Amino acid sequence: MLKKCNTCFQEKELTDENWLGDFRYEGGIRGVCKQCYRSSQKKYAESLKKKPCIVDGCEKGQQAKGLCPKHYSNKRLFGTLERPVKDSANNCVCSVEGCDKNARIKQMCTAHYHRERRHGTPHGKYEKKTGIPCKIDGCEKRTVALGFCAKHYSKHKTYGDPLAVTPAEKRIKTNREQGKTDTNGYRLVWAPGDPSSSRSNGNWAPEHRLVMAETIGRPLRNNENVHHINGVKTDNRPENLELWVSSQPSGQRIPDLLAWAREIIDLYG
Repeated sequence: MLKKCNTCFQEKELTDENWLGDFRYEGGIRGVCKQCYRSSQKKYAESLKKKPCIVDGCEKGQQAKGLCPKHYSNKRLFGTLERPVKDSANNCVCSVEGCDKNARIKQMCTAHYHRERRHGTPHGKYEKKTGIPCKIDGCEKRTVALGFCAKHYSKHKTYGDPLAVTPAEKRIKTNREQGKTDTNGYRLVWAPGDPSSSRSNGNWAPEHRLVMAETIGRPLRNNENVHHINGVKTDNRPENLELWVSSQPSGQRIPDLLAWAREIIDLYG
C-alpha cells in the first residue's frame, strides 16, 4: 500500500522506514514522510543556531524562547537568566532564608518549591503549624491549602464551592432528622452534648430517656431507667413512660435500710 507525502509529493510504501506513526493524525500516520520530517527539523535547528541569544553579550545560538541552552536552563530552573550565588560546595543555595539546601527549581529547594505550589508561599508548612484558621466564617480548623481547612479544601477542589453540601452530608442530615432504632428496638435521636449520649455511641441518645428527663426537669441518674407502660418501645409519649429505680442498699442491716430509705424520700418524695 502506498501513501503520498505532503511535502515531497512522492508515493512511498507504508513501512516504519518511510513513515512516522502519530495517533493525532488520520490513520495514525503523519502526512509527511520520515525523510522530509527529519530534514525540516534539521533546518529548523540550524536556523536557531544562526540566531544569537537575546541576552546582551551572549552570541550562542537559540534553543527555546529566544535563549541559548545555558540561559534557558537557568530561566527554567531558577527563574533568572543567571545562576544564583554559589556556596563553598559549588552548588546553588535555596533562596529561602535559613535554608541551606541546594536550589533545584526557581531558586528554591524541592521542599520549598512544592510548598509554594501547594500553599502559595514557600513557608506554607510552617503557616499550617501556627494554627491559621480556615477563612470560612465559623470554621476554626487549621488551613491546609488555599486558606481552607482539609474539609473545605476538598469541597472546593471537587465541587468548586467550599460550602457545597456533599451527598454524604445530605444523607447524614436526613438520618439525624428522622432518627433510628437500635438493636434492642428503642428509638434513638441525635443529641450531641446530652448526658444520655456520648461519642462512643455516636452522640445518639435513647428518646425515652430524653422525654423522661424533660418531664421531670433534670437528667436521669445511672440507677434510673424508663419503663414503657404499653410495652411498645417506640411509643415515647410522656403518658406512656414510667420512671423506675434499680438501686438497692448495700446490705440488710437496719441502719443501711434506714439510710437508703431517707435517700429515696429526699430524691423522689
